[in-house]
Amino acid sequence: MVAARIAFYVCVAWALTVFSAWYAFLLFWIVPYCTWHIVIQYARIICEHSAVESDDEEYGITRTTIPTMIESILILPCNVGYHIEHHWYPSVPFYRLPDLHKELMAREGFHRHAVVRRSILASLGECVVRAAACLGPHSGRSLNLHLESGSDGSAHLSAQSSLLTGRNKSLARNPKYVRETPPTCCLPMPRRVDGSTRF
Repeated sequence: MVAARIAFYVCVAWALTVFSAWYAFLLFWIVPYCTWHIVIQYARIICEHSAVESDDEEYGITRTTIPTMIESILILPCNVGYHIEHHWYPSVPFYRLPDLHKELMAREGFHRHAVVRRSILASLGECVVRAAACLGPHSGRSLNLHLESGSDGSAHLSAQSSLLTGRNKSLARNPKYVRETPPTCCLPMPRRVDGSTRF
């Protein structure tokens, strides 16, 4: 396996050299990976697990964000936004998550208690509003900032808020909120004799 990985990287480096594509590789792969990718990962994680409020604890572990078409291309590809569905039924493949969502939304309890937003901006906005409300002067909550110095003399600022950590994180790890068998509409696609899936 290690030899195959090394061979792959050598082939990529050879192709980039032969086609004089190192600059394009840096500009269109490395720079976005070190900038845009980090930003959207943090935005996605905040949307999924921060400031989720439901009147039923079982539904308060995460929120589902159904992205707009542009958001699904740039921020939440592969149905990543169907997050409560993913937590409840981790065996459902990504291409079946929209079907699972429709099936669950037809159920009264899910429809009433699940936190579902129709864009990433709506989810982020909800997180910001809840954080501002909870961190207000009379909220009893605070944002703890710590200036920490590293062994090499560097310093960095760390922040912790009881709103964005704690309850939701522990609930998301609780195995009692994971369902074993998904609805039949959401099982992986059947395979043909040749092993390919039918689309």
